[in-house]
Amino acid sequence: LSAHGAPTVVLDARSRASSPRATARLHGPLSAGAVSWPCVGKHFVFDGSLLHGAVPCLGEAVPPGAGKRVTFLVNVWLNHTPHAVATLPKRLARALGGAAQLPPAYAFAEGGGPPLAEVRVPAEGPPGGEKEHLWLEVSFGRDAKENALRVRLPRRPASSASAAGPTSLRLLFGPGAAAVSADVAGLKPTVSSSVRGRPAGGGGGGGGGGGGGGGGG
Repeated sequence: LSAHGAPTVVLDARSRASSPRATARLHGPLSAGAVSWPCVGKHFVFDGSLLHGAVPCLGEAVPPGAGKRVTFLVNVWLNHTPHAVATLPKRLARALGGAAQLPPAYAFAEGGGPPLAEVRVPAEGPPGGEKEHLWLEVSFGRDAKENALRVRLPRRPASSASAAGPTSLRLLFGPGAAAVSADVAGLKPTVSSSVRGRPAGGGGGGGGGGGGGGGGG
């Protein structure tokens, strides 16, 4: 619902259980992921059991007067109904819509969606390469932050700010470019972040029934 602010990152690390033992199975290198920058009318779709979250703006300044990052999150649960979930009031439901809609962007082409443009992300780049990438280091967990995520992410392409370029990318990580571990003490966090998903304590869809999730990011 807005065209600026933090991107959503989805990583190819899946857990349909929330116990520490299940989360520990995620530890190790990651080979793929996806990043989606905000764009008005955009619909980003992913399985909520994948590790995901909205990360900081990655060193990019928000234009003066741009306002807040606004998204509309939709969770889809299959084969069960979550506790204490209320139906959207009809008056509010009728008020939704009317904005220009873009074709859905699928993080991992679920449902036969078109594939995203792919970008290879090496662990190291040439001198000055940090102008195009930076490291995100953050701890996460459902009850305690016992897991460490270290991942190298691309900055937003300048062309995507006006929707002239890609606003979602499939990330192919080289050796050492992304990993989940228990080495929380070894993190060097430079920014705060909210990383979610079944393994991380909540999230944007997929609940225990294995459904899909998505948002307006």
